[in-house]
Amino acid sequence: MRRGLTILGLLVSMTCMLVLVVVLMESIQSGGSAIGTGGGQGRGGVRGSAMGLKDSMALSQVFSTLHAQRASTPGQGFPMPSDHSRDRRLDTSANFWSLLIARTDIQPSMLVSSMDDGFVEPYEYYRKSAYDPENGIYWDPGFSADLSDISNVSYAHVPLHGRRKDNWSKATMRSSFPLMGHRGPEDGIESMDSVTCPDGTWQGAVVFGDGHVKTLEGVSAFGGGRDNLFILEEDGGSDAILGFTEAMYGNGPQLQWD
Repeated sequence: MRRGLTILGLLVSMTCMLVLVVVLMESIQSGGSAIGTGGGQGRGGVRGSAMGLKDSMALSQVFSTLHAQRASTPGQGFPMPSDHSRDRRLDTSANFWSLLIARTDIQPSMLVSSMDDGFVEPYEYYRKSAYDPENGIYWDPGFSADLSDISNVSYAHVPLHGRRKDNWSKATMRSSFPLMGHRGPEDGIESMDSVTCPDGTWQGAVVFGDGHVKTLEGVSAFGGGRDNLFILEEDGGSDAILGFTEAMYGNGPQLQWD
């Protein structure tokens, strides 16, 4: 049997190296702001912390894997649960993350923030045997993204609906299009009552469409303060938002917050 690097493996390695270089260069140029001083998500801050760096690297790895998969299948965008049927109601956060695990794109442990101890539980026994396409099952339905009960994932993502869904499916490499990152407070209101704002201010890492990871401080830090990352401000999909999609309806997502 011939052994060696596959094209996909090479693409993954090259993409990971490129993302690491971009993150490091941005960190150097901005005095460390790209990967993390003080404040922040969970218990402690994203900026300037080893845990914040670990989370940023995990998000970079998720993007790199998705990008490599897309590069190996030209014409296809990033995966969505509804790719397997015409039922857009499948495009919830739980199904999205569970699909990526079923595809072996990521591991369940990658989805738990280092600063989320006690708030999010890793899904330790993912059942790949649950895969049953004939009955419409393409992932383990036991994986949970329910912030009111049990969640196995710390990170929010762009709701897969409308223009946001189109941008996701086309996988446009726009540096202004946020894909996923640390989750935020309910309705985008910074409050000590939210576990995402322990000092009253949100801070988190966000991955954008071109693959760069940036640490933002404040819910409206995106777009020069013209947009709030955690509130649905425009139904057409031109505004940026990251969230947990609890349910998906024809007129849009039902979002969930801590």
